[in-house]
Amino acid sequence: MNQTERLAKATEYVRTHGYITVEDYQYLFGSEERIAQGELSILVTMGVLERHRSKNLIGRFIPGSSRYVLAGSQKDSTRG
Repeated sequence: MNQTERLAKATEYVRTHGYITVEDYQYLFGSEERIAQGELSILVTMGVLERHRSKNLIGRFIPGSSRYVLAGSQKDSTRG
């Protein structure tokens, strides 16, 4: 599967499930972490997805907490 196909399938996954994580992307496509991060970043740059990150009690971002949701969507708290 080429990159364009993976990006289309990832977008469809977000439409169905509400969000995607790097771990989800790795599982779905068998890709390495850096590839998953890079390809999700492409969708953010294209304006398709937005990256939402969680913070801990002192306001610092929690590593690995990123969820990618459809741009303009607030549907990131639960899976659809």
